[in-house]
Amino acid sequence: MKEFNDIQSLWQQQNTDASHNATELIEMAEQQKRRSIKKHRAGILTLSITSLVLITLWLITPFNNAVAYGLTIMISALITRIVLEVYSYMCMNKIDITEVASVYKKQISAFYKLRKQLVTWFTALAVIAYITGFAIMLPVFKQTLPIWFYWYIVIFLIIGIPLSAFFLIRQARNEIKDLKKVLSQLD
Repeated sequence: MKEFNDIQSLWQQQNTDASHNATELIEMAEQQKRRSIKKHRAGILTLSITSLVLITLWLITPFNNAVAYGLTIMISALITRIVLEVYSYMCMNKIDITEVASVYKKQISAFYKLRKQLVTWFTALAVIAYITGFAIMLPVFKQTLPIWFYWYIVIFLIIGIPLSAFFLIRQARNEIKDLKKVLSQLD
């Protein structure tokens, strides 16, 4: 009878530990989702404000010149990125944290695969389009702006582009690290 009581005691402890681990995993998943949603909102807000500024400049710029064409390319790149971020945000909201672990793992893996593609490919293409649009405007800037301001813009670009690339790469690495962390906890 003592063996039965020992086995029953072990069984009860096991159930307690399992439910405790499940509760911890759900809480960690909820925290991760909240952080991700917060990042999405901040990114969408930043891109939207930048787009609004560029659209305002585009509206007051005379058409049929390099500035209008450059701004059009830049605005298009940003709006495309905003649409993709909103889509990603909607996909994140559809993930059900309370789902069975295997289904949740499949959902979160699909989401992070989407994020990885968005961050690596679409962001890179948007940055290239943005730089192209700005490069189209540089000859007009050189002709119309004071030379010191033109060189300020050029030097800012020389510093800003690598700095932006650094932050984008760091963001991609952090998202991939978060994915690995969440997936390892589900295994």
